[in-house]
Formats: sequence, structure tokens, C-alpha cells
Amino acid sequence: MRIKAVHALTLQKTETQTNSKNDENLRKTFARLRNGSRGDRTGRPRGSRLSQHRGSRSRMAASLHERALRCLAQREHSRAELARKLGSLGEADEVKAELDRLTELGLLSDARFADAYVRAKAARFGASRLRLELSRRGVNAELIAASLEDNCGSGELERARDIHRRKFAEAPQDAREWARQARFLQGRGFSSEIIRRVLKEHPGDEPA
Repeated sequence: MRIKAVHALTLQKTETQTNSKNDENLRKTFARLRNGSRGDRTGRPRGSRLSQHRGSRSRMAASLHERALRCLAQREHSRAELARKLGSLGEADEVKAELDRLTELGLLSDARFADAYVRAKAARFGASRLRLELSRRGVNAELIAASLEDNCGSGELERARDIHRRKFAEAPQDAREWARQARFLQGRGFSSEIIRRVLKEHPGDEPA
């Protein structure tokens, strides 16, 4: 009987100590969560949150750079174009820093983009349309003028003739058809003078 009593007391003491220890741990955990002295509400140390934030910014910068390089590998971009594509991957200052970096490395150039764009589109559009499209892509007027001069030169009339010839099998035979063909050339970005010269080379009545 004495042995059983001792055993019972031992078990009771052990249980009390265990409960006391659990209670103490629970109080410490509650205090930590309430005061935020050593961690956030998830129980992680605050340092880990800061590390995660820094890691996230580092990954964002890497993603920004990788996306920029992929875009530039596909074709030339204007600075404004690339800024729009990168806008969802970082803050404005981070995007600007990446664009500045690419410019310094010679990977990003509005002048080079303008030249490439004009060379690719000149066979389809006139100077006015090319100027408009480059302006929409953020290229300044000075660079646009230089690119048009270098890549189009005095060939505006010849390009208008070629575009007209590819589009229309027949020359305008009356005023209505003349106006239709004129509107087409106007939409392609050719001036009224160029349009008039192209269509006057064909028989047909020019609208009054």
C-alpha cells in the first residue's frame, strides 16, 4: 500500500510539473505574440520577415532584369515601351534604375529603336504615319526627324507609288474611285501633295 501511495504521489507531482511547464510555455508564447518582442503573429523571428522582404526585392530585381533582357532580345524597344512592359514587375524607381542601367550598357537606345522601326515599316507607311507611331512610343521629335531623314530620304514619292501599285490593280477611273484611293494613301501617312502626284499619274477625274 505504501508503495502504491508513493507511486501515486510521484505521478501527481510529475503531472503537476508538466502542467506547470506547459502553462509557462503557453504564457511565454502568448506574451511573445502579444508584445511582438521576438516575432510576428506567425511566431517567426522578426529578422526572418526582414530577410524575406530583402529576398523578395532581390528576386524582383532579378525578374525585372531578366524580363528586360528577354524583351530586348526579341527586338529593339524604346525606353517608354520597355518601361510599360516592366511596370508590373517593380516600383517606378526600380524600373527607372533598370532602364538607366540598360542604357549605360548600350542595350537600350531610342535612336536605335527609331532607325529599326523606320526601316521595318517604311515600305508600308509614309513619313507622317511613321512620325506618329514613333511619337506614340515615346521617341522625341529630334530623334524621329533624324531617323526619317537617314532611312527614308527623298524616297517618299517612290514608296507611295509602290504601296499604291500593290494595293490597287487598276488606276482610278472616276472621282469616287479617285477619292477612295486617296483616302487609302492618306491613312498610310502620305501627304496631300504626294497623294495628288501619285494619282495624277493615272487617268481618272480628280475631285474638285
